Amino acid sequence: MTRRFIFALGVVLCVVAIWLFVFYLPSPPLKVTSTTLQSAVGCDFSEDQCVRNIGDTVYRLTGTPSVFKVETPMTFTLQSTALSALSSVEGHLEGRDMYMGKIPLFFTYQNGKFVAQTMVGACTESSMIWTMHLVVEQPNGSVEQLTFDLQSFN
Repeated sequence: MTRRFIFALGVVLCVVAIWLFVFYLPSPPLKVTSTTLQSAVGCDFSEDQCVRNIGDTVYRLTGTPSVFKVETPMTFTLQSTALSALSSVEGHLEGRDMYMGKIPLFFTYQNGKFVAQTMVGACTESSMIWTMHLVVEQPNGSVEQLTFDLQSFN
């Protein structure tokens, strides 16, 4: 009787250990490099483009028109010194200090640049800070995350 009990207990423990191994073992982390904005306001497209340096790669974000106005179409252009090596750019905008939902950005490759067009809704404040989150994927599978803060005006 005790042998059966010990055997059954051993089987149960093995099943639990396998289950924990399969479902709770952390997967290997992606090679992700992050950069965040240093200033509070962020990108000012009327003065210049936003630039991020990650290793040897330089990313430049520009916006047209130069003033980010609510309920007005805005075109974002991402250029990179490693642009020929990029396989995709995905992203979204979200309010930094106020939840306004996530606004997806659909980038397409056009004339050597990744371009996305979007529009943000009006806020009760006269201006609002939006955070743009971008995920840039290289053909080898490595991923870089870029973050830009943008100010919109009513």
